[in-house]
Amino acid sequence: MKNNGSERHRPFVREIEAAAGRHRAADVFVDACHMMACAIWAPLAPSRAKAEEDYARTAGRYDAGEIAHIAAACGLLVEALEEDRTEFLGHCLERCFEATNRGNGQFLTPTHISHMMGRMLSGKPDGGVVRLHDPCCGAGVLVIEGANAFMEGGWRQGDICVVAGDIDGRACDMCYVQLSLLGYAGVVRHMDAISKEQFDEPRYTPGWFLHGFPLRGIEA
Repeated sequence: MKNNGSERHRPFVREIEAAAGRHRAADVFVDACHMMACAIWAPLAPSRAKAEEDYARTAGRYDAGEIAHIAAACGLLVEALEEDRTEFLGHCLERCFEATNRGNGQFLTPTHISHMMGRMLSGKPDGGVVRLHDPCCGAGVLVIEGANAFMEGGWRQGDICVVAGDIDGRACDMCYVQLSLLGYAGVVRHMDAISKEQFDEPRYTPGWFLHGFPLRGIEA
């Protein structure tokens, strides 16, 4: 492991490591993100049973004590995003667990670069909806920073629509979890941005429904 993260990430990383007695810490992290994504999506999914089975299959790799540490890590993630609405999970994947696929050119955009790019976006609230698209979203840092910038510019959170996708299912899990916990309306697709092939059903965040997008006739 390269490092155990900044002060913000360290408690989360410690819980993941505590659950990794019989597993690689990087694998526990990936599974934890997947279980979080399944748990959020299952109540909203058209095929709820499939999402629940997916969760149970992943959770079945761990004993009760390991699951307790994973649950504690999930709670720490919620607290971290409440205190600081910037990207969290991608940092852990790349810097704490060194689990990005660098051999195939996978490098996540640094938060400070995404922050700068988000501040370059412009637009004033006009009663409509602002859409943020990222077909290679990674953990979602660009759309998170972009959405944060629009909110700072006066946009209502309920009028921001995020449409994200990635060929890496792990990235989709991280992006979906973070957009959901941050309260943004969005859809995340596990897909190939070039061929447009989709590998699973799109997952809509709770915010998509809480902000009334289906009733408003807004499509992603």
